[in-house]
Amino acid sequence: MCTEYGHCDDSNTTCACITGFPGDGQFCQPVTELTNTTACPTLPPLPEPSEYMIDVDVALPDYYMVPFLKELLMSFTLPVVLNSGANMTEISITTVCTLNETEYVCRCEDQYAWSYDTCRMYGMCDTSIGGTCGCIRGLPVDEMCQRDVDECVLGTSACGPNSICSNTIGGYNCSCWTGFTVTNSSLPVNISNPCSDVDECVLGTSACGPNSICSNTIGGYNCSCRTGFIVTNSSLPVNISNPCSDVDECVLGTSACGPNSICSNTIGGYNCSCWTGFTVTNSSLPVNISNPCSDVDECATAPSICGPNSICSNTIGGYNCSCRTGFTVTNPALNLSTTNLCTDVDECKPAPSICGPNSICSNTIGGYNCSCRTGFTATNPDLNLSTTNPCTDVDECATAPSICGPNSICSNTIGGYNCSCRTGFTATNPALNLSTTNPCTDVDECKPAPSICGPNSICSNTIGGYNCSCRTGFTATNPALNLSTTNPCTDVDKCLTTPSICGPNSTCLNTKGGYNCSCLKGFTALNSSLPVNISNPCIDVDECLFTQLYCGQNTNCTNTIGGYNCSCWLGFTTINSSLSVSTKNPCILIPEIPVNMSLTLNEKFDITLTNPNSGKYIQYKNSIENSINDAYLKVPGYIPGSVKVYRFRPGSVIADFTIATVDDVPNFGSANTELSSALIVNGFSVNANAFAESNECNLYQSSGKIYPLQELLLNCDPPAGSKGDIKWTVNGGDPLSSPDKYEVLNKNRTLHLKSVNSDYSGLYECTTTKNSLPNIQWQRILVQPYPNIQVGSDKEFKCEQQTVPLQCCAHISYTIEWIQNSIPGTLTPPGSGCITYYYTIQKQFCENADLNVIFTCRLSGVGLGNFQYSSKNITIRTTKKEPICSNSNFGIGAVNQNASGNCAGDMVGIQYATCNSNGDWIPTKNNCTLRVIQDLSDQAEHLDVSEVSQFTANLSNAVEQNSKNITNTSATIVKIVDLLNTIATVSQSFTVTKDMMQDFLITVDVIVSNDTYGQWQKLNKDNDSKNASSALLQSIEKIGESLSDEPLSLTTSNIQLNRTNFTNSFHGTFGQSSDTEIDILNSNTSSSITIIVFSALQNILPVRNATHNESILTDTKIGSNVVMIKLDQKTDPLLSLSFDTKNNSLSTPQCVFWNFSLLDGVGGWDSNGCEANQSEKNWLCCLSLQPHNCFFNSDVTFPLL
Repeated sequence: MCTEYGHCDDSNTTCACITGFPGDGQFCQPVTELTNTTACPTLPPLPEPSEYMIDVDVALPDYYMVPFLKELLMSFTLPVVLNSGANMTEISITTVCTLNETEYVCRCEDQYAWSYDTCRMYGMCDTSIGGTCGCIRGLPVDEMCQRDVDECVLGTSACGPNSICSNTIGGYNCSCWTGFTVTNSSLPVNISNPCSDVDECVLGTSACGPNSICSNTIGGYNCSCRTGFIVTNSSLPVNISNPCSDVDECVLGTSACGPNSICSNTIGGYNCSCWTGFTVTNSSLPVNISNPCSDVDECATAPSICGPNSICSNTIGGYNCSCRTGFTVTNPALNLSTTNLCTDVDECKPAPSICGPNSICSNTIGGYNCSCRTGFTATNPDLNLSTTNPCTDVDECATAPSICGPNSICSNTIGGYNCSCRTGFTATNPALNLSTTNPCTDVDECKPAPSICGPNSICSNTIGGYNCSCRTGFTATNPALNLSTTNPCTDVDKCLTTPSICGPNSTCLNTKGGYNCSCLKGFTALNSSLPVNISNPCIDVDECLFTQLYCGQNTNCTNTIGGYNCSCWLGFTTINSSLSVSTKNPCILIPEIPVNMSLTLNEKFDITLTNPNSGKYIQYKNSIENSINDAYLKVPGYIPGSVKVYRFRPGSVIADFTIATVDDVPNFGSANTELSSALIVNGFSVNANAFAESNECNLYQSSGKIYPLQELLLNCDPPAGSKGDIKWTVNGGDPLSSPDKYEVLNKNRTLHLKSVNSDYSGLYECTTTKNSLPNIQWQRILVQPYPNIQVGSDKEFKCEQQTVPLQCCAHISYTIEWIQNSIPGTLTPPGSGCITYYYTIQKQFCENADLNVIFTCRLSGVGLGNFQYSSKNITIRTTKKEPICSNSNFGIGAVNQNASGNCAGDMVGIQYATCNSNGDWIPTKNNCTLRVIQDLSDQAEHLDVSEVSQFTANLSNAVEQNSKNITNTSATIVKIVDLLNTIATVSQSFTVTKDMMQDFLITVDVIVSNDTYGQWQKLNKDNDSKNASSALLQSIEKIGESLSDEPLSLTTSNIQLNRTNFTNSFHGTFGQSSDTEIDILNSNTSSSITIIVFSALQNILPVRNATHNESILTDTKIGSNVVMIKLDQKTDPLLSLSFDTKNNSLSTPQCVFWNFSLLDGVGGWDSNGCEANQSEKNWLCCLSLQPHNCFFNSDVTFPLL
């Protein structure tokens, strides 16, 4: 053996150590038994040392011994000499496998990783890196994590020149140096696709900045400024942060443009221009120091620059203007120019006149002319007019005696003359002066007014006199004297001299010179187109042909001889009842008094009565309106046809209607008795006290929403004429039975609600008595739920630049916002549901010391800051200590430290985790709920009957669309069970429709499917949720009680519902595979039966009973469909159910029913009164429905265990 395997000690013949593993039957022998003592031959030299890697599986009783084992291995001093031929050079832990609830998780230690095939076979529990992973979900056979090879330390770079190689577990990453880029950007960097120089100067944005020149170099570039530019900071190189800026040549010491010029700087250069009054020496060249600006002689280039009648004198850089002799500047305050010209001097303006008195001076250009005014002439006509040869007066009356015309008198005046007529004559045109063309004419004495002859007379002019006479119908006061103003003409009264001149039924009114005839009131002329007289007499007027003209609208008119009588229509009265009807005291409509009333029908509310377009709504509305109208026709003051049913509401069925009356105290007593009988004949069930005057009003008179912990005052304002004490009810009950919640004030007029919450929501009524009927004022009060703000617990993060999401969730009826306590204003705009603020940790603020920052999520816009529930705080602490676990949701932590964080994705709620020694936060529990389901849960807190059908459809749609997510989250399932229970509870007050039941069962179908089995197992084992399955079953039974009496059949993937009527006996086959039969024998009555068969309810219902919980009954299973049966009335027949068994391994089947009262209301299976019998293919459950046995008066759920 020593020769065969080689010895590893110094013996020559025998040996105590060999370098190999001997075959079967070969082992060390006692030295005394060795027979071959031949010396060992000389052995060949030993081969080069070999390296071996040995994997050792170690099973530890507790995971927390792993760190102890690590510390133990790290304490070894390597290499460890095992014997003279073997050394242990390295020892480390490669793989750690732990059992995580129901599955193994195997993680690799540093520098080790799983192969790609292993990651794919078992599934990863971390991210893939370079085709490998560090964690798998399973326990592999004969395989451990593999050591990583650092490719970056090999002799030849795997990445090529000008590159950076970064080793990764199971691979490496290549990247280019700054200034280099991969040759082919669509391929990774490697030796075949190396990094090449980047020409920064050809990139879209200059690396040097504007106004620069970029020169590429290998691995970099150089920058310089263009002509006319200079680097901003000359001590630094040109780059995008220190760009080239413009040189202002105009601020240099010596002007670049020369004298008499203006220098204007431009970007990269400058412009030159001449001052006003100067021009460039050579106009074909630009202005500069060699081509300077010189003076312009404006008087030579533009002779008229000063305007006409002026003199222009050139100056250096300008010119002067002056006026010629005899001219002056138009505006002396301004310089001469073409707009301020030299103008002539007017010699005629000075006073006294240069021409003398009574003269006219006319200015001329450079002189003037003199002339005399009309009526004057020069003293010496041979000389020019002047102050020494003035104008003198002309006597026109002497020079032209006939200048005024005939029958006139001429009188001379200084500078003129006057003309006047002789006595008895006047100017032809008094508005004009007398002249030969406007001579004096005779005066007509008859023209002036009043007449010279007196009133009512005729004056006839004569030459030198006039004649007077009276008009027709007048005569001289004294016929013996001539007519004059003192003896005028007077009237002749025909109404006195001829009394019948107008005819009968008329009035004669004398007028001056005549008379007028008119008809008495109530009469009119026989021919209205002719005047009234003896031949066209007055006849009676029938005023009633024109009623509105005489009596007004809404009246009756009765004609009389010479008059009429007016009266109001029925339902109308005069404005002033003490005066007769007339257009001034018209008939007006007697005001209608609306009366709001309610009628209570003794029947279960049908949800279709909330839809005004449904057939039942229309049928009830028409029948009730017709019955009320017929009965109230006998009520005094009732306006026929005014009844209108405008709403049906639950409790049982309340029909709200309104009528109109003109009597503010109508008596409905006998009419309501007759109405009750009529409604009963029409098929309604009505009590004698079914009627009330009902008014929906604002008992709570403040506006806005009502929030928790507020105090409310509801005020009742009884109408005039009401009697009796005020009685308050809340949802039909007496609020004073809860004195800790309610009290009445102000003589029962005020109900005080103390510190409200959502439980206070409901129907509030105050009732008195009016007109022998209850008078009800009511209002539905809705108190908002608590906002339930969730921000998670305080968190700690490492002091490094990072962004931390802070999520806040609240009830969707509120809006919320984030604030930071030390900073004014808000960090986020208001939002509802869940909002997130991304807080960035700034490393420079926590480098010197740990930093605590407090954030507050608060309600926005509701003014509830004095209530504690209006905000929640969270403290973010940043520290420099090195954590074991770290992520943005749970923060950092030490081993075994617990933390909470927000649920991820479309989930809301809080999840909890514990930090393990691998640096991972391991989730422990959560209440994460799908956001869409949480929103529906918020809406359901005050679900109204009118909303429940649509709400059920919305829930069904949400559950179907999110079924994959729902079946994986137990908290969401519990939330859906709560919603189904809410729907079932609200449905107790109305009849459930087929569509609503279908939506309800679709929701149930999803949460009892095979995919939810694992979640229900958890729920049934958790003390906080183990009653969820019983609650779901109870909600199904509860809503089944509210189905209509009509036959019904519904089917989903896992549920079949059938409702039918039967007499005496019943037989039916049900289930998706017709594997359940139900028989009822000898019921001796007619009844309805509702059957719901569940093919998957075994997924959710535990097998616990009154004495054993599910964990003990490990060999007990639900072996058939689960059947829910409801009989509409109490019966005592024998019921048998025949099941095809789903599990043939059942040895002792039981017939059981679900008893909700077992286990303190948690619920469990009960077999009391149930008997199981086996047939050839199935099991028969026989059930006695007598009391104290397996009875069911409404709903019972059966399977086969």
